[in-house]
Amino acid sequence: MTTTADIKRVTRLLREQEPRLIYFKRMLILPPVGHYLRGFYFNQTSTKDVFQPYYMVQPLYEPC
Repeated sequence: MTTTADIKRVTRLLREQEPRLIYFKRMLILPPVGHYLRGFYFNQTSTKDVFQPYYMVQPLYEPC
């Protein structure tokens, strides 16, 4: 099963190259632009080191 630690390990190099990225739970969030929150959500899978990234765009005025 893919864990949060696995996702942190896989995205470590990307986060080191771009320090403005925020890792929160299973989301990698880009800095807000305008009134939108953009980022990636990593879905949990039953196989270790396999995950499904989903791109997300959410208005900041909507609850998460």
